[in-house]
Amino acid sequence: MSRPNIPELIQQKVLQRSRRRCCLCFGLEFDLSYKRVQIAHLDQDRTNNDVDNLVALCQLHHDEYDSVYRQTKRITIEEAKHYRNQLHSVLEQRHENLILSLSPKPGIRERDIANLSADLLGQVVAEFDREFTSLEKGIGPKGIALTRLAWEALTDFGDFDVAIEAFISILRLADANWRRFRPRINNRNTGIISISDIYNPSWPLATPYLAATRVLKVIAETDANLARKALKQSHQFAILGDVSSAPPVDYNKIPHSAFNVVPTVLWFVCQEKNNNGLEWIYPHLAERLVNLGQSLGIALVKRGLDLPNPPTRLHYLGGLKRGTPESQPIEWLPYVQLCNLIATLPQTSFEHAISREYVLGLLEVRVDEEIDLTLNEGIKIIERRAILPNHGLFTKFGGKTLSDKNQLETVRLEFKAIGSQVTRSICEFCVRERELLAE
Repeated sequence: MSRPNIPELIQQKVLQRSRRRCCLCFGLEFDLSYKRVQIAHLDQDRTNNDVDNLVALCQLHHDEYDSVYRQTKRITIEEAKHYRNQLHSVLEQRHENLILSLSPKPGIRERDIANLSADLLGQVVAEFDREFTSLEKGIGPKGIALTRLAWEALTDFGDFDVAIEAFISILRLADANWRRFRPRINNRNTGIISISDIYNPSWPLATPYLAATRVLKVIAETDANLARKALKQSHQFAILGDVSSAPPVDYNKIPHSAFNVVPTVLWFVCQEKNNNGLEWIYPHLAERLVNLGQSLGIALVKRGLDLPNPPTRLHYLGGLKRGTPESQPIEWLPYVQLCNLIATLPQTSFEHAISREYVLGLLEVRVDEEIDLTLNEGIKIIERRAILPNHGLFTKFGGKTLSDKNQLETVRLEFKAIGSQVTRSICEFCVRERELLAE
């Protein structure tokens, strides 16, 4: 007997209301990302095609819902309906908020919106403090509440800045947790997290990493420019840490310990198979990974170190964690591990990565008496822009005198040359790394 089909109009209604989101991914994990969904019958009666009896589920949760367990409680019809209705409500509110953010309605005062944003930001700060305090007591952070706050900021308030702050706060927790497990920083067991570890939910450091990837995906689904801003801020955090002002760049402190976290999160999002609808972000992720390598390479050069040559063989520290031999400088380790991540990107993302150029973001240096910069301040700006490539254009830049302008131009060209050298090195290293991985 053939399986009865759900009428086409009813299928469309279910898919449109859910926007192809799985209600159990949302209800159990705060995962609002697009999925390849199936339409499930809640009462498991395939002839009952009433809309209230139907729900969109990913294949994993569809199989789980239909399974019978002897020892554990299965998901009930009421529970699935609750998550479905909650998902529909959130998607409708999210749509309204996005329209509101583009065209504010009369009667909503800016002060009210500011108060709501301040309150939500306060919750993000308080939750970070709570998780950090728990971490100091030996309880590993999960980032679940921060994930929820990021989602609320995007869907309920349209507050993009609070969402990014929640994302960066999760990265801070992942970094602090990593440092707790790896307190020694000058040994070859440090560096970027092993690829095998982040796929293992039982690994004690995995939870905040997975939370960060989930939030980044929700941000990317909401707004492309918002996603680029999140990538930009995570890049800065990985290289310099939490720096709000622009102090002189200390190359001996680059990268920040958060570099253990950020590249793996970006790589992981690029590797996931259920990112349908988010393919547009892959080139940006690949590009940002190369930008991180450019930052590292410039720091190495400015510290008087050579860049590593393309590998002739692969050296591992254990498991799948890429390392360097004892004969090579320990300072090369993050650079080598990052190149390994780039080399293991999917083919299209890898090709995009190795076609990147170095972008300093300073098109020209000019003489302008109205530019309120001393020579030293101008040099600091160049150093900052150089170590954080592809952070946009800085147009009003120059010196008050021709002498200042010439000195600034010399420094700019020096960094431009170093950046181009580093980019060629990354490309050659990654191509050879990928060839060795394929052998």
